Amino acid sequence: EGDGELAPGGGYVARLSRSAEADPLAATGWAFAGEVPADVDFTSYRTVFVPMNEIVAPEVIAKLKAFVRDGGTAVAITRLNCLDPMGGSYYIEPYPVGMTDLFGLEISEQRAFPWKDFVYDRVEPKGCEVLTRLSTGAFKGEPELTLNRYGKGRAFYRASHLADADEAGRLLDCVLVAK
Repeated sequence: EGDGELAPGGGYVARLSRSAEADPLAATGWAFAGEVPADVDFTSYRTVFVPMNEIVAPEVIAKLKAFVRDGGTAVAITRLNCLDPMGGSYYIEPYPVGMTDLFGLEISEQRAFPWKDFVYDRVEPKGCEVLTRLSTGAFKGEPELTLNRYGKGRAFYRASHLADADEAGRLLDCVLVAK
């Protein structure tokens, strides 16, 4: 349990939201936060992935912040808490709503290119370290992966979706080697 393994048969972390084919990170055995219930307990994990979680309850935000502050690692993958609880996008505060301090950044623009199967959040660093930048396309040179130290822990933000297993592997490599 404390080593980041998924416990069989119970809770939101044991239910992966996508198959390994659709989500390359789904096969790694780390905790994945899909639709996270307010009574979630992250304490038995070292790393929690939050892939494209567009609506995050305030109670979950508080627990995720406490988890990282106490030494855990959070890895968010694009479009984090960008929709209001009704599914609209009319927030007046910067994205990721309620977590800009946790990730040390603000999202100034979001783009989805369905014909290219590409989603990108334009990141404005507000204290985070930029680990990688996009190497091609209209957003070449923009931050792609960031790291923010929060309390005793680390919060990574990936500004674009993972297109394949190679990209997932590179993300995991960055998370594992970053100090």
